[in-house]
Formats: sequence, structure tokens, C-alpha cells
Amino acid sequence: MRALITGVCGQDGSYLADILLERGYEVYGLYRHSSKDPLDNVRHNLRNPNFHLIQGDVTDALCLDEIIRKVDPHHIYHEADQDNVDWSFIHPAYQVDVTVKAVSNLLASVRRHCPSAHVFIPCSATMFGDAPAPQTESTPFNPLSPYACAKVAAYHIARMYRQNYGMFVCTGILYNHDSPRRNGNYLLHKICKAAARAEVLKLWNVDDAVSIGFACDYMQWVVTLMHHSKPDDYTICDAETMSLAHVAHLAYKDVGLDCEVYFDFNTQTTRPFSSPDYYSPATKLHKLGSQSRKPFPRLIASLVRKYKVPQ
Repeated sequence: MRALITGVCGQDGSYLADILLERGYEVYGLYRHSSKDPLDNVRHNLRNPNFHLIQGDVTDALCLDEIIRKVDPHHIYHEADQDNVDWSFIHPAYQVDVTVKAVSNLLASVRRHCPSAHVFIPCSATMFGDAPAPQTESTPFNPLSPYACAKVAAYHIARMYRQNYGMFVCTGILYNHDSPRRNGNYLLHKICKAAARAEVLKLWNVDDAVSIGFACDYMQWVVTLMHHSKPDDYTICDAETMSLAHVAHLAYKDVGLDCEVYFDFNTQTTRPFSSPDYYSPATKLHKLGSQSRKPFPRLIASLVRKYKVPQ
């Protein structure tokens, strides 16, 4: 079985590669050229004879079409994207190119070259906007950012290919998930870095509720739904909701310190709205079976270790 993963060097793509290689798949990973070395998350697989890296760009329709034609994959996981909500306000046109056009081009190529392939299109809980928690697959969308708008468009394109052409296209509405393989520009990493270095933590939204799962667990769910008999749309959430203040307390507790959190309104983002409360019971997903789960304190501990300064 051959699998193609776009964005294989990212957090989710690299965990998918690990899972599929362990299952005996031949994995082809698409990654974009960068002036920096992008291979850190997949370096441990470079000597695996079943792991093949392909350089390309999902915004290049001809490049993507040629890769799909040559690989002829059985499963496709489209993980290449720009996933920073704040950045999408600065460059909304690029967000459309990398999120909407890329999905449209990908599915057109799959229909042309390998129409029986199983395809996964990741979407985002931000599509729900300010809809009160808990959300489900039937909660109306109300996107509040260019990123969320683009994800809504990608969601409907995926459904259109499934309904009109009978293709196996799954969408996953992913809730917050993190890991040491993500870069340090995200909130959970900021909290854990401050704890690891015994620094004062400054936040402006300490009472916000968050649900953050371990990325590898979420990718295990993605692989599970891709092996289900019928394609569908799923919310993917497997974590408890807690305040950012409690998250910070857990991080500082891991290094034996009491947490002091200060309000700092200079840390506000470019978003013209406050962060909504995102959580889903993911009932449809959990009916597919049980998954192992990394408890949140262990995820915190792994991030604190990542940022701890060697003595």
C-alpha cells in the first residue's frame, strides 16, 4: 500500500508518516523547499527504505498532478497548509491559494489519475467561529478569520467530490492538538518555555478555556477513519477543556515552581475577536473504536523538556 502525505515535515504529517510506516505502508512525503533545513521531524525515517521524500509545492497544480500520477497512491493525507490564524489576516490571498486552490487541484488530480484512492482533507474547529461549545458535525459554520473561511471552502470542495463523483474523501474538523514537533510560535509552547526557564508568564487571556490533545493521538484517529468502510465528516477532539491559567499551573508544577501569571495586554494578537471556546465530544469519531491517549500532563512535561536549558 502506497500513501502520499503532503506537508510531511510538519507536526501532523510527520506523525502520520510514523504511523503508516509502522503499518507497513510505502510512504511518499511531499515537502516544500526552504532556506532552512525542514527535515527535523522526519530525520529518523530517512534511512527507512519505505520512506521517500519528494520536493514540491501544493500551490503548483502541474507539480501536484505529476506527483499523484507517478506515485499512484492508495491513501492521500493532505497536511500541507498555512495554519497560523493571525498570519492569515496579514496575507489572506495566500491563505486562499494554499488552502482552497491546493485542495481543489489535489482532488481534480486524484479524480483524473487514481479515483479509488482514499483522501483525507484536514479542516479546523475555527470554522465554527463563536458558536458555543460543545460543537458537533452539524453545528453551523461562522468563520471569523481568513484561515477559517478558507477551511470552510476546502470542506465544501471535499464534500462536493465525495457526493458528485463518489470518491472516498474524508474531512476531519480538528481541534487544538500539539506536540514537541511543533514550532515555538504557539501558545502552549510559550507557556511551557516560560515554565522551563523559570520566567514570569504574561498572558492577556488567562480565563480562556482550551482543549488541547496530543497530535500523535489525533493522527491515529485520522488513520482509523481513513480505514473505515465509508467516507464522512468528523470532528476530531479527544481532550478535556481547561483554563489557560490551569494549563500554566501544570507547566510550572512540572518544574517544581508556583505559577505567577500576569495580565499583559501588549500580548494581544492581530485577531479582531477573542478566542472562542472550542470543544467537541466527537461522538461519531469515538464510535469507530478506542484509541490510546497521552494524558495532558505528559504532553506538558514533554514540551517543558523541549525548552529546558541544559545545566
